[in-house]
Amino acid sequence: MSPAADAGAPTLRSRIRHPRLIRLYEHWDAKCKDRLMPSRADMDPLDLPIALGHLLLMDVIGPPPWRFRYRLIGSALTQRAGRDFTGRFVAEIPERDYRDSIIEWHTGVVEQRAPRCELTRRVIDRRWLHYEILTLPLSSDGEAVDMTLTGLYYIDERD
Repeated sequence: MSPAADAGAPTLRSRIRHPRLIRLYEHWDAKCKDRLMPSRADMDPLDLPIALGHLLLMDVIGPPPWRFRYRLIGSALTQRAGRDFTGRFVAEIPERDYRDSIIEWHTGVVEQRAPRCELTRRVIDRRWLHYEILTLPLSSDGEAVDMTLTGLYYIDERD
């Protein structure tokens, strides 16, 4: 069992509802081995074909205040959002509240060096859409978070 599981992750695991997010979390947890978190090299999105269109990879650029840049955005997510921010910084998102919530969310993962999961909502095309999000920390040196891996599923989507 990974150090993350020892630090309370079973509670997090039990809160994850979407079956594909459960599988993503379990894959991440298995890759932790005896480390706090796996590296980016350990987490190839192609190893998770069932989730591929619903994954985000985010570069963490520091020192604090952290900056976040989208490295990969799944096709299902860009289609739903109606735009593709791959290669761009979160700070470039025009909707201030949404931008600030993403920065706060990822800052929490970086500072706590621990996964986060939540059911939440956002407005797209003037409609509130509910989704479940799971963000997992990744680290090149085993200590500092330098990337995050996120799975996101809208509640109205079918498997």
